[in-house]
Amino acid sequence: MGVPRNATEAAALLGVPVDAAEGVVEERFRRLAQVFHPDLNPGVASCGERMQELNAARELLAGGRRPAEVVITRPERREEAEGQAPARQRSKKDEERLRRVMHEMPYGIYIVGSRREEEPNGMIADWVMQVSFRPRLLAVSFENDAYSLENVRRHNVFTVNLLPQGAMELGALFLQPRDGAKIAGRSAAAAATVHEKLAGAAYRLTERGCPVLEGALTWAECAAERFVSAGDHTLVIGEVLDGEVLQATGALTSVETGWVYGG
Repeated sequence: MGVPRNATEAAALLGVPVDAAEGVVEERFRRLAQVFHPDLNPGVASCGERMQELNAARELLAGGRRPAEVVITRPERREEAEGQAPARQRSKKDEERLRRVMHEMPYGIYIVGSRREEEPNGMIADWVMQVSFRPRLLAVSFENDAYSLENVRRHNVFTVNLLPQGAMELGALFLQPRDGAKIAGRSAAAAATVHEKLAGAAYRLTERGCPVLEGALTWAECAAERFVSAGDHTLVIGEVLDGEVLQATGALTSVETGWVYGG
C-alpha cells in the first residue's frame, strides 16, 4: 500500500475500522510496531519503510480525516453483463458496517509454499480452507498479481503450512511482499528490494520442490486442480497429496496476532 494518503488507506494498513476509537488505533499500532520497528530488525531496511507507513497511518486516523461519503462497490461483475442486478451504491456508513463484519472473521495463519523452477518461495495467507472430503481438496485465495500465484500456475503444486500458537516471529518473516515495488509509495531503493522470506526460516523441500517449514504445526502438499477467478483474487483448488502433523499444540490465528486480512 505504501504511505497512506487518507483515512481509508490508513485504516486498511492498520487493520482497524475508519472510525476506530483512539485506544483501538494505538493498540494496533503498538502490536505492529513490535513486529516492524527497525530497532528490533537491525539490517532490515524495509522495516524502516514500514514504520514510516505505520506512523503516517496512526497520524491520519488521529487527525479525523474521512473518505468520501459514497463508495461504489463491485464496479464490474459478470452478472451485470448478463443483465442481472447492477453494482450497488452504498453510503459510507453502510460500507463501513459491512467492512467491520468481514473484519471480525477469524482466520488461521498459513505459509503457502511454491517454487519457480528450482527456487522455493513462501507467502503468508489467511484465506485457506478445506472444500471437499473425496477427494480431499483445499482452496487458497491469492491476490491476482501474487508472485506465488504465478508459481503455482507454472508448476501446479504448492504446500500449505499452518503455524502453531506463539509463532508470530516466524510468521512475521513473510509479511512483506517478495517484490518491494508491489507496495506503492516506497523509495526507489525499497521498491527495488527483493525479500527472500525463506532465508530466515528453517525448512526442507518436498520431492516436488515446495517448502515445508520445520516450525509448522501441520503441512499439506497439494496439486493444483482449478483456478477460479474471484474478484481481485484467484481461488486455487488443490488436491491434498501428502502432509503431516508436526506439533501437538493449537493453531496460530488472527485472534492472537491481530493481523487482519479482510474487510
